[in-house]
Formats: sequence, structure tokens, C-alpha cells
Amino acid sequence: MVIDAHAHLWYEDWLPDVYWDELAERMSSIRTKQTGEKTPKDEMRQRCLSLFNDPTGERLIAEMDDAGIDKTVILPLDYGLAIGEAKVSIEEVNKIYAEISDKYPDRIIAFSGIDPRRENALSIIEKGIKEWGMKGIKLYPPAGFYLNDKQLYPIYKTASDLKVPVISHTGQIFGTLKSKYANPANYDDVAADFPDLVLIASHMGLGWWSEVAWLINKRLNIKTDFSGWNPIAYSAPQTFRKTLRTMIDIAGINSIMFGTDGPAFRTTKIQNKEWVQIIKDLSNEEHETQFSQDEIDKLLWKNAQTIYGI
Repeated sequence: MVIDAHAHLWYEDWLPDVYWDELAERMSSIRTKQTGEKTPKDEMRQRCLSLFNDPTGERLIAEMDDAGIDKTVILPLDYGLAIGEAKVSIEEVNKIYAEISDKYPDRIIAFSGIDPRRENALSIIEKGIKEWGMKGIKLYPPAGFYLNDKQLYPIYKTASDLKVPVISHTGQIFGTLKSKYANPANYDDVAADFPDLVLIASHMGLGWWSEVAWLINKRLNIKTDFSGWNPIAYSAPQTFRKTLRTMIDIAGINSIMFGTDGPAFRTTKIQNKEWVQIIKDLSNEEHETQFSQDEIDKLLWKNAQTIYGI
């Protein structure tokens, strides 16, 4: 079994225009690094839209089938207060996510996602979980807020009361959004104040991965996923393997989950099928850095099954 613990569904009208422009620039940079080919930003934007638009989830299901992924957790993104509102309201986007999860109940698990500074944030989260059947909460601090801001505490209390996990972006970000808000150290206050709340620091904190490792080492309720490390695993496999090995050695194997961060890397050479295979191949005895089959199983599905209650 394979569980993708961190992915998204994108559609042009669900995200601000600025996001698409900045994403195209980022994807062009990654593609140039991987292939040496240079793609103009306007051309890459159109390519992104053609590859990423998936308003029904059908493309995601096909991609899962191709990659051998059994279940995927999808996380809405709310950039509206940071870089401009999308054409579709964030409440409606959350509802669409829930409807797609209902359409594929054995394959897709939807979280609620909203900027906590919105006046109706808590009501949308509660509606999503209590009425629409969403299974957790997604926060995106690079939009302009800190995870330990007391303004977020009613959301944490609600999550704790409802016994659903909270996942947040941690790590550096591209474009006009600010990385400083996504420092995983800001989770420390929350973990201490809500010891029964499961908190996921996504992307292993990227450049702050060692901070995430030691947070998990000290805070039993903090978990992580390594979505977004796909390009590093492809371009610098030994660096990725050593980092993941060190993360496991410090944090323990039971708190780390596989994720794709899909569909972000559809424009690159490493598709989800290749990403899954990279993790399965960690057991190859020819590698300098070794992983057991039990560790790989926990990374690919067992940990997500436990952490998310799947």
C-alpha cells in the first residue's frame, strides 16, 4: 500500500493569478536545473494550467493509479489575503474538495484549509469537519501569519476537541510570500499548549529539517512529511537519502510520512510513479545509506494510516 499524506487539487479559478505567474517562474527554474532546457515563463504558465487544472479529481485518480498510490490526502490552499483573491471563494473551494472526497471515498481524504485571519475561518472549518466530513485542518503561514499567534488558538482548540490533526506548511517558499512565517520552531508553543493535538510540520521543514527532527524528538505530538523533496531526491539522491536517514535517526521512524506535494511537479521529470519508486528502492543494498523494509513500509503507508486514522 502507498498513502500520499500531502497533495492538492488545483484549478485556475481556485488560486490567484499571481500564484500561477510565480509558480510558472519556479517550475521553469526547476526544469532548467533538471534538463538544461529553458522555457519562457508565459509558455510555462500555459503548460502549468494545462497540466494542473483538475476541478473534478479525475486527473488525480489517474495519476494515483499510474503511481500505485492507494489513498491521497488533499489540502486546500488559501492565498487570498496575501496575494489576491481567487475567482472562487475559499469556502466554495473547501466544499468542492469535500465533494470530490465523497466522490472517491476509498481513495481521497479531504482536509479543510483556510487563512485563520479570515472572520469566518472557524465557522468554515467547523462546517467542513462536522457537515462535509473533512478529516483535518490545513494552515499556510507563508501567507502572513505565525503558527504560534494566539489568534490561531481557537482553531487549535477546535481541532483538539474534534480530534482532527492540523497540518501546516513549514520551510522556505518561493515568490512574494514570506518564509519567515513558516519556521517550524513556531510549532513548539502550540505543541506544548495543546499536547493532545496532532501537528504535522510538512515538507520536513525543507531547509529547517534538523529543527523539525529535534522538535519531533522532544514533542511527541509533532509529525512530519517529506513531500516537496522530490526534486532533491532526483537530482541529488545521496543527499536526500542521508537527510532522510538522519531525520529518522533523530526523530524516530514512526513520525514521518511520504507525500508528493502534487500536482506541483507535473512539469518536471520526476513524476509520482518515479517518486514512489525512489522510496521503494531505499532498501537497495547497493546504497551507501541503508533503510530496512519495515522503515520503508512505515514511510509509505503505515505511519499515515496511524497518524491520520485511515
